[in-house]
Amino acid sequence: MPYFGIIDWEDFAAALKDIKYNGCFSLETIPSGKLPDDIFVYMCRLLAKIAEKIAKNI
Repeated sequence: MPYFGIIDWEDFAAALKDIKYNGCFSLETIPSGKLPDDIFVYMCRLLAKIAEKIAKNI
């Protein structure tokens, strides 16, 4: 998931903004299926918030 690894997502978004990228933005990720159902749903919602934050900076 974004912000849990080594990619600098702020720089990533800034680079797309700098080149005036206006295409589709997609994150292909999912929390571990080993999580209990209630935590899995929470993590999916967190991932959606993270994607919104990154996309707003593009």
